[in-house]
Amino acid sequence: MYSFDSYLKKHAGFPPFITEKPEDQLSCCLVIPCYCEPELFKTLESLLSATPPSLPTEVIIVVNSPEAAPTEALEINQQTIAQFQSWRKNIPSGKISFHLVHAPELRKKWAGAGWARKIGMDEAIHRFNLAGNENGIIVSLDADCRVSPNYFVAIEEAFQSCSKCQLFTVGFEHDLQEPGLDSGLRDGITRYELYMRYYRHAMQLTGYPNAIYTVGSAFAVRAGAYVKQGGMNRKKAGEDFYFLHKVVQLGTFGEISEALVFPGIRTSDRVPFGTGPKLAQFLSGEDSMETTYSFRAFEELQPFFRKVNELYHLDQQQLAETIDSLPAPLRRFLMQSGATDMIRELQSNCSGDSIFARRFFHRFNAFWILKYLNFVHEEDYKPELLLKAARQLLQAKGIESAASSDYSTLLHIFRNIDYSNHI
Repeated sequence: MYSFDSYLKKHAGFPPFITEKPEDQLSCCLVIPCYCEPELFKTLESLLSATPPSLPTEVIIVVNSPEAAPTEALEINQQTIAQFQSWRKNIPSGKISFHLVHAPELRKKWAGAGWARKIGMDEAIHRFNLAGNENGIIVSLDADCRVSPNYFVAIEEAFQSCSKCQLFTVGFEHDLQEPGLDSGLRDGITRYELYMRYYRHAMQLTGYPNAIYTVGSAFAVRAGAYVKQGGMNRKKAGEDFYFLHKVVQLGTFGEISEALVFPGIRTSDRVPFGTGPKLAQFLSGEDSMETTYSFRAFEELQPFFRKVNELYHLDQQQLAETIDSLPAPLRRFLMQSGATDMIRELQSNCSGDSIFARRFFHRFNAFWILKYLNFVHEEDYKPELLLKAARQLLQAKGIESAASSDYSTLLHIFRNIDYSNHI
C-alpha cells in the first residue's frame, strides 16, 4: 500500500480530524475553507444539485478562525457548525459525503485562507492515506461559490482522460447577471476578471509554457503531486498563486476551459489582497482598476523565451551577444537578476536541449516574470490602460475588437477564447 506517512509526519500541523473510516474506493476530496461564511449552505446545495460523481467523494469543510477573532465572526462560525449537523442528517446518502472540521484559535501570524485550505487538503491526504489511494484527487473550492451541474463529472473525466496530468485548473466566471447584483460590484468584478484573463493570456503570448489561472476556488490536483510539492502554504492571501505555479513544474497539467465554478461577488477585508479587497478599493474610489502591466513589457519577453532551444548551445561569448541583442529594459533586468550565471549553470547540468528547456522555465518562471514586470515598470514603462492593453493583446492574437469596446465586451471576447479551448 502506498503511504503518505512521511509527508503527514513532516508537514501536517494537526492529527486527523475525521474519525469515520473512508470508503475503500475514495476517489476525490473537495476542500472548502470557511470563516464567517453565512452563505456556505448555498454552496453545499449547489454541490448536491450537481450530477453525482461516479466514485466516492468527500466534501471537507474547514470552519476556522484566528486568535482573538471578532465575536460576530465566531458566532457565525458556531451557527454554521450547528446548522451543518442538522443539515447533514437530512441529505440523501450517495456518492458524496460531507464532513466538517473545526480549527479555531489559529495563530494570527498565519491564520487565513492559505492555512485553512492547507488544513483541509492535509486532511484529504489523511483520508487518501487510509484508503490507500495515491492518485486521489483534491479539489479546491470556496464557501461562496456555485458550481455547474456537470462539475463533478467534468473533473472526473478530465483526470481519467489524462493519466499523466497532475493538475487541472477549472474554468470559472463571475455571474454578471446575478439577481440583485449591485451595479458598482458588477462593474468592478468585470474589470477584475478582465485583468486576470489579460494577464494570463499575455504570459502565454510570451512563450511561457506554464501560463495558468490561479484561482483558489477553481483547481484540482492529484494527492501524489500535492505531497511531492510539499503541500499547500500558509499564506494569508495569494496561496493559490504560489501553490499552483509550483505544482505546474512537477509535470503535465491540463485546463478544463468550460465554466464550472461561479465565484461569489463581494467585498472583503479579511485578506490583504485578492478579489474581495480589490472590489472594496474599487467601490471606495481608491482603485479604479483601469490600468495593468504594459503589453509591450510582455511582448519584449518573446525574443528571450523563444530562444530557449538555442540558448543551450551557446558558449559564453555567444550568450553575452544574445542577451545584448534583447530590448534594453529586459537586458537590464537579466543582468540585475544574474540570468547569465543561471543559464550557464543550466547548460552544465542538462544533458540535452529538451531537459534544458524544461529546467529553464523552472528558473524563469511565473515568479521571475512578475519580478521582471515590476522591475521594468519602475522606470521603463508606465501602467497601461486595461482597455488598451487588452485590445493590443487581442490584435496580437489576430482577433479584431472595436476601438469602442468596453470592459464587458472585451471580457466576453476573452471568455470565448478560453471556451474555444474546451477540453
